[in-house]
Amino acid sequence: MSADDTHTEEEERDEGEGDESAPERADVPESADAPEIVAASKKADEAGARGRGFVVFLAVIAALAGGIFVWRASRPEPLPTPPAKADLLDAVPTSPMLLVTIDLDALRASKLGPLLASQSAPGVLGRVRAICGFEPIDTLGSLALVVPESSDDADFGLVAVGEVDRDAVVGCAEKVIGGRSGRPVTTALGSFRTVRDSTTASGEIAVRTGGPLLVSAGSFMRTMVDTADGALPNVRTDRAHAALRAAIADAPLVRASIVLSGKQRATIADEVGRSGGRAPAGLTHVLAAAVGAQISPETVQLHAVVLVEDEANTKELAAALDAVRRERADDPFLRHFGLGQLLDRVRIQQDGTQMHLRLEMTIAEAELIAGKLGVFSHDEAPPEAPTQVPESLPAPPPSAPPAGAAPSSSAAPSSSAAPSSSAAPSSSAGGSKPPPTKRKGKNPDLEY
Repeated sequence: MSADDTHTEEEERDEGEGDESAPERADVPESADAPEIVAASKKADEAGARGRGFVVFLAVIAALAGGIFVWRASRPEPLPTPPAKADLLDAVPTSPMLLVTIDLDALRASKLGPLLASQSAPGVLGRVRAICGFEPIDTLGSLALVVPESSDDADFGLVAVGEVDRDAVVGCAEKVIGGRSGRPVTTALGSFRTVRDSTTASGEIAVRTGGPLLVSAGSFMRTMVDTADGALPNVRTDRAHAALRAAIADAPLVRASIVLSGKQRATIADEVGRSGGRAPAGLTHVLAAAVGAQISPETVQLHAVVLVEDEANTKELAAALDAVRRERADDPFLRHFGLGQLLDRVRIQQDGTQMHLRLEMTIAEAELIAGKLGVFSHDEAPPEAPTQVPESLPAPPPSAPPAGAAPSSSAAPSSSAAPSSSAAPSSSAGGSKPPPTKRKGKNPDLEY
């Protein structure tokens, strides 16, 4: 073997040792260019030492990492991050016919909150509290009522958000169903747990930790769950309801918006035609409407908006409703309940194709009217009706004489006491309303 061959083999061996250390150098950041590393890289005979030094460096890093792992393992596990707070409209499917939202927290904090709570809690909610040991509605911050655009089966849904405890609500629902001899069935539906009574075709409750809480039945429950899970679009994509709610943004405590379908508008047109001119013709051109309420420390404000097809019909409808307002404000029956005085203060304004109606009353006025209309505490007697009522209006129910008492000479004959076909509408006399007509159809393509 010649000297040249020996030299070539040594060079190849040196180059091979340099190649083994090359991958380790590749892991060193370019910024780590200390003078000694730069100088060492110029000496091929120091490549092996540099490689061994880097291995030691990696071993130190590994030891430190192991120590950190052991330290963290010895610490208690952090609590899981709670789910993000549910938003009320996240579970409301798009394009509903009717949407009503209530800010329960703000309502409880208002001056009218105790009055309203005292009327509903004893008769409706007390039984749930007795069975479950708590009242689910007390944990809710806001509530929505939803009626889909096609409601032939009387479908509706309730959506509630707040401090919702899934297991507590499911357990409470099972107790309530079992307490009335039902058979509770609990199932998983999307990210929710549902509870229903398998012995009846009644509604169903769906809930997940952090909310929302859903109440509905049939296919609409599945639609609400899929909407809450993000599989279907929610009501925020509905431009009609978005425009309506924005128009009454100054009254966010309670907001109700309705978008009429073509079939519903046809029904209204038919009813207006049958009224013989008593109903404003402009009602046939109404597309949608909304009303909102807000309670301040001293007043209650109401704001309604009506969307009409064109400006001409909006102007005509505003004038017609203002004439009806002035006429009904002098009605003695309405004035007895304080409603006539409020009609005097209703402001009707036109803004393009929108008609706005606004009313402001004091808290004292609201409480007085609520008392006269029957929203009084359970230990109070109903208010007395007016002693004289125009013949064109039916006598109010509270004025009936005691059983066995002879009718007075001034009493009207029973045949005239019953409202005739020409009497004023029952809504003005406090009578019951006829059941709503079942309607379906698509929302009109509205541009706002």
